[in-house]
Amino acid sequence: MPRNQIQRMVFAFITVVITVHAFVFYNIYVLNGDALRSFNYTSSVLNAINKQGGIIKSTFYQELV
Repeated sequence: MPRNQIQRMVFAFITVVITVHAFVFYNIYVLNGDALRSFNYTSSVLNAINKQGGIIKSTFYQELV
């Protein structure tokens, strides 16, 4: 466990980074994977993300614009 303020801040930062990345990748790959694959006519989620040029251009973002 962290013993001083700097260690606590580093520990909190690492925890937040891991948690946010885990949530984002779970959300994209597991929850929205079928929508991404069908929208981009690919067989895998990674190919769908590459085909559309990255994560920012998701199907839900395009519907909002």
